[in-house]
Amino acid sequence: MNDTVTAARPRLPLGASLILSLSLAFFLCFFAFAEVPFYRYMVVLVFVLLLFVAVRSRLVIVLAALPCLLALANAESSPLFPLLLCVIAIAGLGGFALNAVHPLLLVASPILSYLLAFLVTRDPMGALWVLWPIPVALAAGLALRQRLSRTATVAAIATVLLLLLGVTAAISLYTNGITLSSTLLSEIIAEIKSTATALLLEQGAALELTLNESEIALLVSSSLRLIPAVILVIAEILSYLTGLIMVSCYAAHFPMHPLPEKCKTFRMSETSAILFLLTFLLSLFPVGRSDVMGILLISALNLFVILQPGLAVCGILRLLSSFRQRRSLPIIFLFIIVIWFSSVLPTALAFIGAVSILRTARIERREQKNQR
Repeated sequence: MNDTVTAARPRLPLGASLILSLSLAFFLCFFAFAEVPFYRYMVVLVFVLLLFVAVRSRLVIVLAALPCLLALANAESSPLFPLLLCVIAIAGLGGFALNAVHPLLLVASPILSYLLAFLVTRDPMGALWVLWPIPVALAAGLALRQRLSRTATVAAIATVLLLLLGVTAAISLYTNGITLSSTLLSEIIAEIKSTATALLLEQGAALELTLNESEIALLVSSSLRLIPAVILVIAEILSYLTGLIMVSCYAAHFPMHPLPEKCKTFRMSETSAILFLLTFLLSLFPVGRSDVMGILLISALNLFVILQPGLAVCGILRLLSSFRQRRSLPIIFLFIIVIWFSSVLPTALAFIGAVSILRTARIERREQKNQR
């Protein structure tokens, strides 16, 4: 009998299911409107509904409160932030709903959101934007249904998100009659470089700083080469927050059906820790312009940036564990980092995460060797 109850998939009551389905419909409508005032109202709606649906999860409340309030305060100056916040809400709550709401209500949510968007915009093609975040929510929900690890869930959501961005960009170029080519990319990159260099020189002149144009141009060129890593890092962060909301909602609503520990704990491999330390050492060398060594160093720097957020999370979890165990040395080390190395805090936390992963792996190998 207990096995049957445990194996059964838990579902929300009808009232909570309806509320969650309607909230997802409103979230999806968000993508059909470009007006800034509507962004502001939708951010408030995201905030209220997140708290209402996940009221038993303190983690989700803390996670949702501060970003929503900041987005509300800066909606006019930075409408992109509320948009990203809404992506997280749709993917996280949508993934949870895929495992906790009746399928008919899930199907009704995008249909209702499309109808509402069409009634407001009177544009049947523009209203299709409401369907954009659905693949991300499906990826999150399927990862939870398959009981994938937290790391695998982040990777799956990030992959779908990046593929979705790529398809969207390709469709946008095609509809505008633009053919992507190496010549066009070179022209775009050259234009970005010249514009960014000119802006930095103007700001330096306004601050009465003496800047070398060639050094600024090299800095801009090196920064542009990190764009792939920056895009991947943003996808990682969005995916991690999505999984955090989804798992927290599930744990809060279904405590009698606990998830496996791997679904709740974020871990990275020993290989990622080693690669991070190696790429950090390589990133200390000056980057060449176009030689083979320069390409190798830029690739290493990109990999360093990509691995840093995940390992920083591992470092934070390690320090929190030390706090709970009341170990004094890690706590003192944390205060030293915060005071003296605040400008490189993510890198310092990633170092802690990498070292702790390598140390844990060494201890596990030693224990396995002793057991033999």
